[in-house]
Amino acid sequence: GYNLALAYLQVGNYPGASRQIEALLKLRETAELHSLLGEVEDKAGNPAKAAQEYSRAAQMNPTEDNLINLGIEFARYHALDLALKVFVGGTKRYPRSSRMQVGLGYSYYLREEYDRARIAFIHAAELAPSNGNVYLALAKAYTSVPLAKMRGDGIAELMRKWVRLKPNDPRASYYCALSLRKEAHDLGRQADPTE
Repeated sequence: GYNLALAYLQVGNYPGASRQIEALLKLRETAELHSLLGEVEDKAGNPAKAAQEYSRAAQMNPTEDNLINLGIEFARYHALDLALKVFVGGTKRYPRSSRMQVGLGYSYYLREEYDRARIAFIHAAELAPSNGNVYLALAKAYTSVPLAKMRGDGIAELMRKWVRLKPNDPRASYYCALSLRKEAHDLGRQADPTE
């Protein structure tokens, strides 16, 4: 039954997926089914219902994935206080989770608390030093913030580290160059074009 609901979801038959999951929930209520129904409702364009289902999944089984899904759903629909609450609690429950730290960083970023965002993103990179996605999240946030609104302390060095770890990843080189340029601007000096 779960696989049929998943297949409906993958082909975009959201009403079919929803009906299948609702039938399964009548037989046995599980966090996994609520999480899947949250994903279906999200894709179907029903954010309130999606958040309700992700919340139920996280209450039943506060796994890292369930909490991240709930936090992302809140952030996506600008319930930023709730997103922040989920990710703060999630980082306490899963202190070694780089994904939870990235979620916390994005929550702060969306609230325009840029220095707190920077700290969370840097902590995520420390937790997962070889995960390019963590560096990418930090780089996108840092380079999209207007100049002088987010301090660059430590970011350029992390971008250099990303280039050393992934020398063939063009994203690493691109965002490293952007961060070096922004860091130079923030410090009131000219960027070194050769660097």
